[in-house]
Amino acid sequence: MLYAVLTHQPIGIIKLAQQLQLPQHQIRYSLRILENCGYIAAGTTGATVTLEPHELNRRLHAEIKTLISTMDAFSAHIHNNPRPS
Repeated sequence: MLYAVLTHQPIGIIKLAQQLQLPQHQIRYSLRILENCGYIAAGTTGATVTLEPHELNRRLHAEIKTLISTMDAFSAHIHNNPRPS
């Protein structure tokens, strides 16, 4: 979704839904999440990315590293604490 906004900005919900072949309600929800995270801004002509490419890349990389770390910790917890049979 973020990549689609980045490559076609400014872009609205209807156009994104057509390009991504997704229902408008999914587009609207995804855009709201991206806006709440500070990645995009809504405007009268459509959504635009708020960050410069290098900052966008840095933030995404940091968030992905955090997600991987969290998933690794969760996996280790499950592995070390198996459910009784």
